[in-house]
Order: sequence, then C-alpha cells, then structure tokens
Amino acid sequence: MANGSLLRDEIDILYSMSNKLTQASTPVEWLEAVSDYARDGGAASGVLFYVHPGPMNEPATLEIAAQWARGAPRNWPEGARFEIQPHRAFMRQWLTAPDRPMVIADVYASDVLDATTRSFYEQAGMRSSVVLPLYHGGHWIGLLIFSWREPADFDERDLRIFTAILRQAGPIIASVRLGDQNRERVRRAERLLRVNTALSQAANEAQIVGAVTLYADQHPPDLIMLSYILADATGQPAQVVNVARWQDGAIHDDHLRMGRAISMSDFALAALWAAQPEETILLEDSLSDERLDPASRDLLRQYELRGLAILPLHSFGRWQGLLSVGWNAPHTFTEEEVYVYTGLRQTLASVVTSRRAYLAQMDAHLEAAQRALELETVAKVSAAAASILDLERLLNTLTELARAAFPSYYIDIYLLDAETGAFAPAPGPGREPLHRIAASDPRALVARAARLRQGVMVNDASIAPEGVLSPGAPGARSEMAVPMITAEQVAGVLVAQSAEPERFSQGDIRVMSTLADLMAVAIENARLYRAAQELAVFEERSRLARELHDSVSQALYGIALGTRTAQKLLERDPSRLREPLDYVLALAEAGLSEMRALIFELRPELLENDGLKAALAAQVASLQARHQIEVDAALCDEPELPIALKEALYRIAREALHNTVKHARASQVRVHMTCLPDGVVLELADNGVGFDPSASFPGHLGLKSMRERAQLAGASFTLHSAPGEGTRIVVEVRART
Repeated sequence: MANGSLLRDEIDILYSMSNKLTQASTPVEWLEAVSDYARDGGAASGVLFYVHPGPMNEPATLEIAAQWARGAPRNWPEGARFEIQPHRAFMRQWLTAPDRPMVIADVYASDVLDATTRSFYEQAGMRSSVVLPLYHGGHWIGLLIFSWREPADFDERDLRIFTAILRQAGPIIASVRLGDQNRERVRRAERLLRVNTALSQAANEAQIVGAVTLYADQHPPDLIMLSYILADATGQPAQVVNVARWQDGAIHDDHLRMGRAISMSDFALAALWAAQPEETILLEDSLSDERLDPASRDLLRQYELRGLAILPLHSFGRWQGLLSVGWNAPHTFTEEEVYVYTGLRQTLASVVTSRRAYLAQMDAHLEAAQRALELETVAKVSAAAASILDLERLLNTLTELARAAFPSYYIDIYLLDAETGAFAPAPGPGREPLHRIAASDPRALVARAARLRQGVMVNDASIAPEGVLSPGAPGARSEMAVPMITAEQVAGVLVAQSAEPERFSQGDIRVMSTLADLMAVAIENARLYRAAQELAVFEERSRLARELHDSVSQALYGIALGTRTAQKLLERDPSRLREPLDYVLALAEAGLSEMRALIFELRPELLENDGLKAALAAQVASLQARHQIEVDAALCDEPELPIALKEALYRIAREALHNTVKHARASQVRVHMTCLPDGVVLELADNGVGFDPSASFPGHLGLKSMRERAQLAGASFTLHSAPGEGTRIVVEVRART
C-alpha cells in the first residue's frame, strides 16, 4: 500500500512536470518546468546549459541558457560560455554516460571531480549536485545541473525521478530548439529573397538603395550610399561618383551625370576596398579598427560614422560601384548581417552592372536595333526573375527568352550539379538529355568559363582544340560561354553558339554577362523560395510531431504507469483497483481527444478537395475537442476562389485560433464566414483578455504572419482589441480578375 502511494506520487510529479514542459517555449520556462522536484528537495540552484558543437561537430562549449538560485547572487550571467575539456574527469563522466543522471553526494568526497570543477563548486558554495545530460537523436542538447549547499543522500526514488526528467526534457527541448533554428533559417531566406526580388525589379539608383533598406531596417543604419566607380584605361578604379543615398528615413538620388566625380585619393577607405574587390568589409568601430589609416579615420570622424559595411561591386573583372551602410555609433555585426550583406554583394553587383549597361546604352543613343532587342531581353529576364519562383519553369522561360532575342544563336543554360561536379543542360519539356560536362574538363569551353569566372569564346572551331565546343548545336563553328555566379558560387554557364565563324566579340560577352548575372539572380531567388518552402513544410511536420509527442505519448506514459500500479494491487488488494483504473481511463479518454484533434490537422487534402468551409469546420471541431471552448460557427458555401486565396484564409484562421488558445484565456469564440459573389469575409472573435495592438511583442510573430499572408493574397486585414475587451479580426478577400 505504501509502495502504491509512492508510485502514484511519482506519477503525479512527472505528469505535472510533463504538462509544464509541453507548455514551455523558452529556456527559463524549461528550467522552471523541471525544477520543482529539486527545489522541494532543498536544492539551492538550478542551471540549464546549452551544448554548442565545434568544427568537427563535437561538444565544444557550454553556455548558460537559464538559471535560478536561492538567497545568493548568481556567479555567472546568462550567455556565459565555458570550454568543454573531455580529458577532465567531470566532463568525461557525463559525456560518456548521456543516458543517466550523474549524482555527486559530496563534492569533497567525489572521485569524479577534478580540481578545476571542485573549485567551481567551492566558488558557488555548493556541496552536492545532480547532473542531467540532455542528449537526443545522436546530438547533444545541453545539461541540467541542480546543486545543494550541504551533502545529500540520494536514494533510488531520486534516481528514478531524475532519470525520467532527463528522458522527457531532452526530446522536448531538442524539438523546440530545432524548430527555432529552422524558423530562423526560413526568416533569413525570406529576407534575402525579398531584397533580391526588389533588387531585380529596381529600375533606377533610388530603387536599388530602396531595396537594400528592406533588410537594413532590421538593424537601422544612419546612412546608405550607392556609388559608381569610373575605371581608368587599365581597369583600375580612378574616380567615384555618389549616385543615391538614404538618410534620415528618406532616399536622395542623383543621376549619374549630375554626380560629382571624386578622386580615389580623396575617397574614404579607397585603398582598403580597392585591394579587396571580392570581400565584404565590416568595420565595427572606425576609431579602433587597425585597418584604417589616419586620414580615413579622420574623414569618417568628420562624417560621424563609427560602424560601416562596405560592399565592393565588382563583376567579371570590372569595377562597377560601392554600397556603403553606416552607423553613427559602433555597430556589432550579427551572424545574420554577415550572411545577408555577403549574399547581397553579388546580387547588387549584377543589378548595378545591368543598370550601368542600360545607362551606357542610353548615353550612346542605342547603338543598333539588335542591341535594343538585347536590352529588351534583359528586361524580360528581370521580369521573369521577379515573377517566376518555380525553378524548372523559370529555366524554361529564361532559355526561351534568350533564344527569341538571339534567333541566329543557339542558346543553352548549363547548371552545375554540386554533388557530381558536372554541368548539365537545364531541363525542359521534350528535350533529350545531353551528356554532362565535367567541371575539370580542360577542353570544354563551359568548364573553362566556370574556372576563370569570366566570359570566354572560340570563334573558329576548326582551329580550336578538339572537342572545345559544347554539344548543343550540330555544326557550330563559334561559341561563347559566360559563367552565372550567385553568392560567390558558380551556379551555371550561359552558352551561345553559331554556325558562323568569327561571330562573337567582347561586346557580345559584356551583353551576355549582364544577361547571365540577371539569370543567376533569378535562379538564386527560385532556389531560396524552394528552400523556404521546404523549411516551412519541415517546420509544420515538426510541430505536429511535437504535439503528438507532447500530448498522446505523455498520456500513454501515464497509462503505462497506472496499469503497473493496477497490476500490483490486483495481487495485493483487488478492492483498491478502482482508483488506478479510473486514472487510466481518464488518461485514455484525454489521449483519444488529443488524437482526434490531431487527425483533423493531418488531412492536408481537405482544403483542396472539400473547400474552405470544410477545412474551417475541421478547425472548429479541433478547437472544441482539444480545448472545450464554446464556438459560434456560421460558415457559408464559398464561391469559386483560387486555392491560394483559400489557403491564405485557412492559415490566418488557424493562427488566430492558435493565439486565442495560447494567449487569450477565452471561453467563447466566434468564427463567421460571409460569402460574396466574388469573395469571402472571414470574422474571428473571442471574449478573452485582449491586448494593446500597438504594443511590441518580441518573439511572437503570429500577428505579423497573418498580416503578411493577407497582404500577399491581396486581402484587407483589420484587427480590433483592447485589454479586457477580447479580440476581433476581419479579413476580406476577393478573386482577382
């Protein structure tokens, strides 16, 4: 009987902890969720560490993610890092035994503590400790460490409970951390895609700078300047012309012919960026950066610039311009900024190359009709880059545009397969597969252009090395190959062939280089979009898997424990079976409700096959089954709408209902869908606690996500809420004609 009470007590402790874990989403909340048992046992402190891998993916450092302490100041702040040294006994103990707690009853008597670790405990005033390694799916997640100020006697019950904490906390924290990392990758890809798309649509210098501000606003600068570089006869930069700047929240643009040319000797940091044309230069503090000479430092002080990012725009061996982003105060660049500014440099170089080529053509009054056709093709490729995000359709469109613009040429696009190290023609309907060209092939013009990273040509195959031309056009006599480079990597090669000898010139290479630059941007946009979609799908699957684990598996865990209790009582005292059986039945019913709710979400075909009304009805049923919230639903039979618009409304509704459950503490929800001849009005309201819509909610992206979905669908989005007055959202969408 006593054993049964103890087992039930353990079940209650673990079930309570499990519920708290499933609701937690931050390191502080995770630590709080698993700390009750240690606190009740007199623990004086608790720390959650993250494990960070090194270059070989081995555990390298420990970072304090969250901590608490009773009656004593914390010795180290959140974010503090400590090197993992596997040769130390303490480190080796938990590294080699990640599946069980490490118990230290007395730090002075323990044989697994080295002198350094014992010194840490002494400094913190601790005498005993329990270390719980968090290891899941072959990857280290972190450590949980609870410590006491006095020696402690840990019994088998303590070991069972701490083992259960270890096994439950690891998968949950790993899942959420992985989700956070995936969401950050999605956001990063989406931001870069958004700027790249805006850049590909830019028609002048002001719009180029305006596109950059779409990202720069994440870390607001004080100045953004676009400059063009004028080279001398040898191709070296001689003068710089400022053509557009962003300052004080507005863009100030000057036409190239109206800008004042500044000599290289008078331009700030000229020697630094001129020597590194392929590098993004980041200066966190101009007053202390040793790369700056005194004259440059004085000039930056004069302009009150302390932090600076300089993006040299250098394309195919030719200087095009500079983009400078400056801050009046010292600026520490985040990992994301380094990634984005490095990625933008190549895109900007391509766009500026295109813009300057356009200006040169305008200044020369369009040399000939053929050149006009070539520029028209560049514009069409830019439009395709902005509007087509499906990679295969984009490649088909780009190839058709190029062939239509150059009817006397045979045009082909070769893409590099990074896994095989070979170039293959872009796929297309009805096309026979051609043989691949190895990137190391010394004879192939495609491989040579990629290795040299510049355009190359052969104007008479009869006197060129055997096999130098690509196998695209039978009887070809001349060929031009121009690499397509994005994010400093060769993505492919644009090839033009002709049956005529001596057909191509350096002028043709310049035009094709511009075309190749724009194609590279378009391909990169399509790949970023595909990556963002794949990450979004993975995130959704992870969410459903996490909910399945957090709900049903926890119920099953409780059922198993309750059943073991019933088995023991069956042998000892059958008259007391009702209590554990009632407990098992309650858990089974709860698990069944959770499973039904999840099944509603595991039917992605419902929206497309049965329509928006059926999908929303499933969401309502899920809400009622899972959370027992009263729902007033009035759903009409929607008119004929594109699936994209239906999906946007469905996703907005799901996010709104999710926010209601998570934040609103509502007892009633209204879901009304009113149908118009050519559209739908969707109203979602609750009687919850409400909030101030003008307030900032760091880390909560639900409202932003709903607004962006509505904007992309061309829908109006209205939100009404105030503290204590509930929340009401109205979305109206109409079919586009």
